[in-house]
Amino acid sequence: MNLGKAAQTLVEYWRAQGLSLPAGCDREAIGNFERAHRVALPAEMSAYLMFADGMQQTFRDAWDKDGFAFYPLSAIGSVPEIGQRYNPPLARFSSDEDFFIFADYLQVSWSYAIRLRGEGNRIVIVGKEIPEIVAESFQEFVALYVTGSKRLYAGTAASDP
Repeated sequence: MNLGKAAQTLVEYWRAQGLSLPAGCDREAIGNFERAHRVALPAEMSAYLMFADGMQQTFRDAWDKDGFAFYPLSAIGSVPEIGQRYNPPLARFSSDEDFFIFADYLQVSWSYAIRLRGEGNRIVIVGKEIPEIVAESFQEFVALYVTGSKRLYAGTAASDP
């Protein structure tokens, strides 16, 4: 499979940590997700999910060395949908139904959500009082993630998604 740059970078980063990767989803699963949620996944995000469907859901492989967890497609959902499962539930914000949680940090100290409806694919930190902008695209998020950027940590990014 020909992976895009961000997807390849992500997979290589996890492999370098010795993480076992699950099999990817097929195009049909991606299409079903997109139709069910009325969204379009960015090409780089789709490519990574088709190669490795998030992180392996085992104790040893569910997080990277720094405590980041990337969800399988079946666990990705809108901020209102996933946020209501948290205790306490996530604070709502304007346009939160356009954002979909795909990863978290330190067992949901906070989560990362990507805009899949509306303009662009901005990524924000959710789970704090005010969501914080982390990246303008999945590609930018992956670049920040693999370099250990401090922008991925709550309190260091801009607000107003």
